[in-house]
Parts: sequence; structure tokens; C-alpha cells
Amino acid sequence: MKADRRRKVTPETVKRMRELRSQGMTYQNIAKKLNLSYLTVYKYLNPEKEVKGEVETQKEETSPEKKPGFWARLKAKLGA
Repeated sequence: MKADRRRKVTPETVKRMRELRSQGMTYQNIAKKLNLSYLTVYKYLNPEKEVKGEVETQKEETSPEKKPGFWARLKAKLGA
């Protein structure tokens, strides 16, 4: 059996991602700075997604309505 060689995103890494995002950095720049993929950063910082595993994201519960997802927002921008 092969060992799982994927890096685990630690709570400290997620905290650092949130700090950088609050400073106005883009997901791409955060990914480059922390040597992660853009999609990994997006997955952990997007409040609409649940992260499975050891690290859980904090969801904002300001409104009872569910916000539109990525594809719904993209379609709205494109007018589809």
C-alpha cells in the first residue's frame, strides 16, 4: 500500500490564509505565497463550501437564506 504523500492543510495554515485574505490578497497570490494550489486556498476560504477533514471553516450565519454558489454567480455575471 502506498503512503499518502499529500500535504495536510493545518489550522495554522488556514489562519494564515485568512490573515492574508483580510489584507486584500487574492487567492492566487495567497496560493503562491504559501506554496499551495489556488483551488486549495479557494476551498478553505470560501464560506459557502464545507471542508471535510480535520480543519473546518467557520460559516457566516447572518441570513437564513443560502447564498448562490460559484456557478450561479458566474451565470448571473455572464447573463446566462
